[in-house]
This record gives sequence, structure tokens and C-alpha cells, in this order.
Amino acid sequence: MKKLSIFRRLFILLFGLSISAQAEDLSYVRYGTENIDGLNIFYREAGDPSKQAVVLLHGFPTSSHMYRDFLSELGDEFYLIAPDYPGYGYSDKKSVKEYTYTFDNVAETMNQFFIRRGLNNYVIMIQGFGAPVGFQLATKHPEKVAGFIVMNGNIYGEGLVKETIEFLKEELTPENETKKMKTDFSLKTLKWQHTHSTRNPKAINPDA
Repeated sequence: MKKLSIFRRLFILLFGLSISAQAEDLSYVRYGTENIDGLNIFYREAGDPSKQAVVLLHGFPTSSHMYRDFLSELGDEFYLIAPDYPGYGYSDKKSVKEYTYTFDNVAETMNQFFIRRGLNNYVIMIQGFGAPVGFQLATKHPEKVAGFIVMNGNIYGEGLVKETIEFLKEELTPENETKKMKTDFSLKTLKWQHTHSTRNPKAINPDA
């Protein structure tokens, strides 16, 4: 009986250590939401929060979905977190009367999101629309930004195409705004942005 008791104690101890080791493995991708001023902001994260944080700011016309492979591959080395902006992905989509959709405001929402998540020092990875959001964060809170990973993110006028600059200079009216929205946000245009210049369009994940 005494030997059985010792055996059982050792089994429980080893089993407990195994469970503990599994619980400490945070490299897998996890999902959640944070409520920021009445907005539910969806996010994906991977890695141990005690490691160097890298915030992944998505571009247009995407969401945090674009970073799914980064999260699954690098969660063992860094703490990665990828939120969806308001109006994108799984985050709340408020009307323009309820939320001001400007880069300044989105950047402030992201700042509040990172504060809620306990992030005070992070590297910013940016692409497309993520550039003006990320650079606004860095301008207003430089003490929090440890560095940048930039993928085709514009910070200068020359980086914008002529058509975009001309549209920005136009007086905004319901007519030209509606015309631009119908063109840029049509399903045909969104598919083109994902598949243009790709060697094998059939390899593009339709989940995007």
C-alpha cells in the first residue's frame, strides 16, 4: 500500500507538471474583443505577453485576417496582437453619426485598445491604411513605440497615386463621394486588390 501511495503521488506530480507546462505554452492563436467607448474591437493574439510586443495594424481592404500566418508562425518568439479597426473585420461597424472614421480617431481608438490590453512598449507593423494609423500613434505617444516594420505604407505625398491626390483635393459632395465609394468598395475592386499581379490567383484564400 505504501509503494502504491508513493507511485500515485509521483504520477499526480508528473501529471500536474505536464498540465502546467501545457498551460504556459501561449504560442497558439487566440481571439477576443475589448469594449472601447462602446465599440467592440475584435483582435487576434499569439505569444506570451511578457515577451516583446508587436502590434499588427492591417491595411485596406483587409482586417487582422491578413496577419493570420504571422501569428501562427511567430507566437513562440514574440507577443503579437492584431486588432480590427472600427468598421473592419469582426469589430463593430457604427454609422458615421456614431463614430468619426478618420485616421486620427481610429489611431486614438487603437491607443485606448492597447492601453486596455496593458501594452506600453511595442513595435508597430504597418501596411496600407495601417501606416497613417501607426504613424499617428508614434507621433502622439513616441515613448511607447520601440520600432517600425513598414510594408508599403506611405508617409509622404509622392507615395500617393495621382488619382487619389486629385480626389482628396476635390470638394466633397454627396455625388462624387458616392461615385468614389461605389468604385473603390465594389466586390470587383476588392477582388482586384487581392489578386492583381499574383502569379496564381487561385491560390488566394477567399476568406480574405
